[in-house]
Amino acid sequence: MKAKLMRLVTIMLVGLLTSVGSATAAITIVEVEFDDDELEARGTTFVRDIERGEEFTVKVHLVSDEDVEDVQVETEVRGYDHNDRDEDFTDVFDMDANRECVKKLELRFPQRIDKDGYGLTVAVIYRNGLESIETYDLGVDSVRHDLVIWDVTFSSEGSVQA
Repeated sequence: MKAKLMRLVTIMLVGLLTSVGSATAAITIVEVEFDDDELEARGTTFVRDIERGEEFTVKVHLVSDEDVEDVQVETEVRGYDHNDRDEDFTDVFDMDANRECVKKLELRFPQRIDKDGYGLTVAVIYRNGLESIETYDLGVDSVRHDLVIWDVTFSSEGSVQA
């Protein structure tokens, strides 16, 4: 009876240590590039002039201290008051221990975004939950004398008189 109890306790301890070990896997965001410029997450605010409607590439460099399955990277621009938020996310992928992984994401700033400062949020998520999140400051500047035509209506059907 004692032997069965000891085996049961041993199996439970091994299961507990295995689950704790997988929960402590550290995925680190090593570097984030915004259109080939490196962003600083802590202490330094990186500000860049961005034209509304432009599309940019965000490269996220990651390292994990152990093998991790089903990882996903998400990027999102936060801080503006319209429901056409810009975000992108990768497909699910696996990471090998101590091997750098680079993921490319695309962001397009909407035409209606105002000239202001915004946050670029980069989140690394894996099957068991959120692993790492960083926010980077970006400055958005509009083109001077920018004009956007949203709609054109003609009163006559297809013809215009001088």
